[in-house]
Amino acid sequence: MRYGAFDVVPSTRCCTTLQQSYYAAKTFKDKEEPMPTQPESNPAFPEGEGGAQMLTRMNSGAHEQLAQWGLSFIDLRYKMFGLDVGCGGGANIERLLNGMPRGTVDGIDHSNLAVRMSCEHNAQAIDLGRCRVQYAEVEHLPFAKESFDIVTGFETIYFWRDALSGLKEIHRVLKPAGELLICNETNGENPEIIEFAKTIPGMQVYNATGFKSMFKNAGFSKIDIHENPETGALAVIGTK
Repeated sequence: MRYGAFDVVPSTRCCTTLQQSYYAAKTFKDKEEPMPTQPESNPAFPEGEGGAQMLTRMNSGAHEQLAQWGLSFIDLRYKMFGLDVGCGGGANIERLLNGMPRGTVDGIDHSNLAVRMSCEHNAQAIDLGRCRVQYAEVEHLPFAKESFDIVTGFETIYFWRDALSGLKEIHRVLKPAGELLICNETNGENPEIIEFAKTIPGMQVYNATGFKSMFKNAGFSKIDIHENPETGALAVIGTK
């Protein structure tokens, strides 16, 4: 079953952030009801039982495949300090920890539920002092300048209130030569997806040109963009 450019999957199956948004919007459309600004399973701000189920699903399946593809462009072996922005259910924090055997990883999210679930998912690493997770907004990161070697954001920039401000904050907390990886399921070129995003409060999709401009304005000296020819996914890497 398809809706727009994406397979519509029921809430019991694993899917990406964008697919979750599609499914939620279609459900309310079929019921001829307005979509709530903050439904429990809204990927922008998960809460309640529905949000917990969504975050659990997004730790695996298509979301996992997207994250692994994006991380394939980064050499984590020699990085010591990482940050995952919009950490959701915590699986990407775990992936960073596994790729940085001697490193530590912080995670932030503006959903208290996501913070709690990320802590539960990475409880052992937290006990070992290798991980911290806290509530924070990307536009106001609670870290000193030049704190991290690598910052990641998987399917989260769609929902940042001010993407450029968020990128500037990430640039501030990156060490010299540090890298930012932004990984999205969509390349931002499909007209159906662009129109769909307008129906979701606070959602914005970006194409390669938009990313390059924002990264440059945020201060990144080198910008590499990779597109998956089979899925249309984008991985954008900015080097400070």
